[in-house]
Amino acid sequence: MTTIREIAAACNVSTATVSNILNGKAKASKETIELVRKTAQRLNYTPNYIAKNLKLKTSNTIGVIAEDMTVFNSPDIIDGITEYCEEHKYQILLTNLRLFQKFGDFYYTKNNLGQLINYEINELRSRQARAIIYVAPHVRDIKTVSSGLNLPIVMAYCTSPDPGVPSVLADDEDGFYRITKSVLKKGFRHPGLIAGKPGSYHTAERLKGFRRALLEFHFPFSEKFVYYGEWNRRTGCEGAAALMGKSVDSILCMSDIIAGGVYDWCHDQNITPGKDIPVTGFDNRELSAYLYPPLTTVNLPLKQIGRKSCEVADHMIADGENHRLEKQYLKIKCKVVNRTSL
Repeated sequence: MTTIREIAAACNVSTATVSNILNGKAKASKETIELVRKTAQRLNYTPNYIAKNLKLKTSNTIGVIAEDMTVFNSPDIIDGITEYCEEHKYQILLTNLRLFQKFGDFYYTKNNLGQLINYEINELRSRQARAIIYVAPHVRDIKTVSSGLNLPIVMAYCTSPDPGVPSVLADDEDGFYRITKSVLKKGFRHPGLIAGKPGSYHTAERLKGFRRALLEFHFPFSEKFVYYGEWNRRTGCEGAAALMGKSVDSILCMSDIIAGGVYDWCHDQNITPGKDIPVTGFDNRELSAYLYPPLTTVNLPLKQIGRKSCEVADHMIADGENHRLEKQYLKIKCKVVNRTSL
């Protein structure tokens, strides 16, 4: 790697002159400035930003900690963060903890998870990150993250129990309210609901939206028309069998994966989704467009969550100690994606 000393020797000037020119602080002649810049380009000089940041004790870097980049929502959130950083001249230091790949579905129950997170936070601090964005695959409290870290931190698709730490989330309740309303507007009066895990934040919020839409249409809510399970196709298949036995006229699913299981059951029974029984999903996963018929679902604003998280972090950096958090939870609206399953 080319050094400033080598550029100085090639140009027959001091290392201080080269350093000042490359940092835009030089008072040298136009000829010297042009010579140094062309020589740096010819020798493929690349600034050592880490060393520079350590020396100056500051940087234009935002650290991103992703629990697992292979989980479906993480890439789009990180893409939103990256887009904002490109527009506002921030660099990104990205850490992928790979928790799902290492420990499976229930990685968040690991006893040493807090230690792993704290280690990565301290690593980013040592590299002079000016803020950290923490990205999770599903909404839950990350107890080890707090405002006592003395640098801005924003939670993307997750929360902190500390009221001083902002979170950017999808508005699950409003999203499920919208899609339930779409079903009811079509004239269906006895919708069945296949839900995820009973203790899940997403289950609770989407159930609120379902109930709100029923109330608006003056339809009673009954738990007997709700089937709880896992976030998988098997739950969709078993839920469809259970609910169809109770004479529901439509099936709303809390995820596209669950809806895929409903399709499996329908095909086994020679029932056509969308024609014989309306089916809806949630998340707008890639598979939803390739199911037959294509699945009506709700789009999660993942890229917008990433952008908003970075915008909040940017404002916290600019405000410094004067930053005052107006809202702990910033919720971004979801949109219904209309296809032929409804």
